[in-house]
Amino acid sequence: MYSALDRSWTDQLSQKAIQKATELNLPLNPEIYEVLFVYFLGSHKSLNTAFDALTAQTSSPAARDLARLHQTHLSARSTAGRIDSIGESVRDQTTSIATAITTASTATAHYQHVLATAGHVLQLKSTSGSARFAIDKIIAWTEHISSTNALLVQQLQFAAERVAALQQQLDDVRKDAMTDPLTGVGNRKLFDLTLSRTLPRATEDEPLSLLLIDVNHFKDFNDTYGHAVGDDILRLIARTLQDSVREGELVCRVGGDEFATILPEQSLHDALAMGERISTQITQRKLYRRSTKQTIGRLSVSIGASEWNTGDTAETLFEKADHWMYAAKRASQTQAPPIDESAPSRQIRSPTALVWHDSYSCGHLTIDTQHRALFDLANKYLACGADGGDCDRIARSIVAAVTKHFASEEAVLRAHGYEELGAHIAEHTRLLAELKDRVCAVLAGQQPRDHLSDFIIQSVVLGHLMHDDRRFFAIVTQTSSHANGGPRPKHEKCASP
Repeated sequence: MYSALDRSWTDQLSQKAIQKATELNLPLNPEIYEVLFVYFLGSHKSLNTAFDALTAQTSSPAARDLARLHQTHLSARSTAGRIDSIGESVRDQTTSIATAITTASTATAHYQHVLATAGHVLQLKSTSGSARFAIDKIIAWTEHISSTNALLVQQLQFAAERVAALQQQLDDVRKDAMTDPLTGVGNRKLFDLTLSRTLPRATEDEPLSLLLIDVNHFKDFNDTYGHAVGDDILRLIARTLQDSVREGELVCRVGGDEFATILPEQSLHDALAMGERISTQITQRKLYRRSTKQTIGRLSVSIGASEWNTGDTAETLFEKADHWMYAAKRASQTQAPPIDESAPSRQIRSPTALVWHDSYSCGHLTIDTQHRALFDLANKYLACGADGGDCDRIARSIVAAVTKHFASEEAVLRAHGYEELGAHIAEHTRLLAELKDRVCAVLAGQQPRDHLSDFIIQSVVLGHLMHDDRRFFAIVTQTSSHANGGPRPKHEKCASP
């Protein structure tokens, strides 16, 4: 599986690896092929340096030399050994530095003793012979200390260069240990470490968001075309994500077919916009079957986003993105996987629906009730059958419910003097207009159902109800009314997801 560009690129790398093996008269076993492919890929600096050094020493390296490179640089088991080796070298350099400093300190102590003795002799106004002896001794020890210091400088300079080289080796090992070998992006270990270091810097003014990206119907690709095609899919997703993020934003593979991006200083709206761009780029790529060059369809992904809020931990931030990612996957579950028509049909696992949580409540009875009702309607739409009749009815109900909710919410905010009411109403108007357009397009058969499902989840529920609305939670009165006008008990200020 490749887009035309990606397939051509990896085919070129394969050809270079095979040609190099032929030039070096090496057997093309899996280890040697992997070493040469990764070499031409250019993603493993330490391997490339070692390979260049090997071929500079001999024009006919043996198969065992390539096997040694594989064991040293590409085998996960070698990481601990590399770290131990670097540790031994660091200890050796530390011992050398300590020895040099001890030697210099001893020489300096002797020099100070000579200076003190000579000074005492000179103060006694001794004979010229005694003074000459003291001066000669000072000169001799000055030359000795100068020589010792020059040696110390040389030793320290060598040690500094060696330590710098060891630091580079350690950086290479650390990078290898935190890189997914299949895709070249970070692995789950790097993701967890980076998120734990980034999270404490998140504030209301400096947001932090996550994107989780999962490949739809990935198992079908593996079962139909084999794991080699599945690996190609994962590499394609990884490259697309890397091309989409900015400097300082991290892409990691956190599961089998699941990727994550850490987006410092990105709001939820920014993250959702990025997710939309990524989804569009991936969907637009045509996939080809390598053996026959036959077009086999297009990829699609499910993307979930979350933004840090006060009280969030790394676990809760990830869980929220994971929840919305599975909600998006459920929204697109009716979309057929892009496989051959001759392939047998399979039951696609249905992720859980949108789950309401008490922390989504803000304490105002009308707003909370309507938000909960919209969750229920969204779930009904996601779960409705493919016959279309029930789905059409629920879609119209969603439009009516959203229209009513927006009007009620605006009345509540107007009564509380909400300063951002104008912008909030403008966003309501935009969302409602797009919702109606999408419903009309789906009812007319001009767009698939997931065209509406994705919008309901990502823009209405996640983007607006769970993000925009949280801005007014703090000013909404913590009491609400029964239908008959009676007061309700106060609620705690809500925490949005």
